[in-house]
Amino acid sequence: MKYIIFEEKWGDFYPVTLTRGVFDILFGMFNQKERAEREFGALFENWTERDYIEKCILPDEETLFLNARAHIWDIKEKIKEKGIYKSGNEIIAVYGKGITPEYIPENVKIFYIDVPVFNNIFDILKFNQKAIKLDISRYCDIKQKKNPPNIHSINPDEIFISENAKIYGNITIDASNGPILIEKNVTIEPYTYLKGPLFIGKNSLIKAYARISKSSIGKVSKVSGEIEESIIQGYSNKQHYGFLGHSYLGEWVNLGAGTTNSDLKNNYSPVSVNISGKKLNTGLQFLGSIIGDHTKTGIGTILNTGTIIGVSCNIFGEGFPPKYIPSFSWGGASGFKTYNMEKAIKTAEIVMGRRNIKMDKKYRDMMKRIYEMTKEERNTIIASKDMGHS
Repeated sequence: MKYIIFEEKWGDFYPVTLTRGVFDILFGMFNQKERAEREFGALFENWTERDYIEKCILPDEETLFLNARAHIWDIKEKIKEKGIYKSGNEIIAVYGKGITPEYIPENVKIFYIDVPVFNNIFDILKFNQKAIKLDISRYCDIKQKKNPPNIHSINPDEIFISENAKIYGNITIDASNGPILIEKNVTIEPYTYLKGPLFIGKNSLIKAYARISKSSIGKVSKVSGEIEESIIQGYSNKQHYGFLGHSYLGEWVNLGAGTTNSDLKNNYSPVSVNISGKKLNTGLQFLGSIIGDHTKTGIGTILNTGTIIGVSCNIFGEGFPPKYIPSFSWGGASGFKTYNMEKAIKTAEIVMGRRNIKMDKKYRDMMKRIYEMTKEERNTIIASKDMGHS
C-alpha cells in the first residue's frame, strides 16, 4: 500500500510555496508530510501538479491520498473504508485503487467527516500555537530534562529539552501558557527569555538577550532580538536586535540588524494584504510580514503591517518599503529594479554552501523557473511603481 500527501491551491500560501509544496510548510513541530508520517506510522510521498516541485509517480495499487491542507491530528481513526472522504466540499482523503483526488470513478463511496482545512498562510500563522501543543502532546519523543543550573523554569513539567542541547545559565524558560520543546544540538546563550508554546528546531542558535514567545523556529536558524507568534521555516537568520511579530519567514532569509516589522495597525482594524495586485482582508488584527526564501534586508529596515515579500529580494534604505514586493526585486522605499537572476542564484549558492548544503541542478532550475514565473508581474509592478504602499 502507498501513502501520498497531495497539495492543491498552493497559490493561497504565497510566497512560502513558491519554493516548496504545501506539504513542506513548517508549523508546530513539523511540516504536514512529517506530521502525516507520525499519524499513520508510514512513509508518505509527495504529489503536486507543479513539475518543478519534487513529486512521485502515481502508483497502480491501493493508495491513501491525504490533503496537505487538512488538520491531520486524529485523522487516521476517521479513515477506515475505501472511498472519498470529504469535509463540506473539501476532499480530505482518497482511499482505494484506481482513484485519485483528480480521478473519481462513478459509484465510489463518499464519506463525510468533520476535518478543518487551512485555506492560506494566515490560517497557519493563526493556528500555530495550537499546532505546537498538539504536536508535543501526540508526537514528542523527548522526555523532560532536568534543568541545567542557573535556569529559572516556570511549569517545568511542560518543558522538553534534548540531552544534546547546550543551554547556558541566566535564562528563563516559561511554560506557563504552553509547552516548550528544544531539539538536539540547540544552543541557547545567556540572558534569554523563552515563553511557550514554543518549538526550537535542531542545530539552531538562540543568541544572548533574545526574547522569543509562542513561535516555531525551524532547524539551523540563528535568532535573537524579540520574536513573537512567528514561524521560521529553517536555515534563516535574525541574529540581531529588532522585532519580528506575527510573521512567517521562509528558508535562507537574512534580516539585517535592527530590521523590525509592524504587526498591528494604529486604528486596530483587520489587516489587509496586497498579493499580485489583489487586496485580501485577512481578518487578523495582528499580522506582520510573510517573506519568501532567500530574501535579505539591510540594517535598520522597517516593514509595514501585512507586508508580503517574494523570493530572492534584497531590501534596504530608509522609510517603509512597499507592502507587496514581487520576487527578485532589489531596492526599497525609493524604488525597485529587477535583481539579476544569475547574481541572485550565485548568492543563494554561497549562502547554502555556508551551511554545507550544495545547490544542485534541480534547485537551480527551480530558482530560474520562479524567476520566469514572476517576470511579467515584477516588470509590470516595478514599472508602474504600484507595489501596495497603502
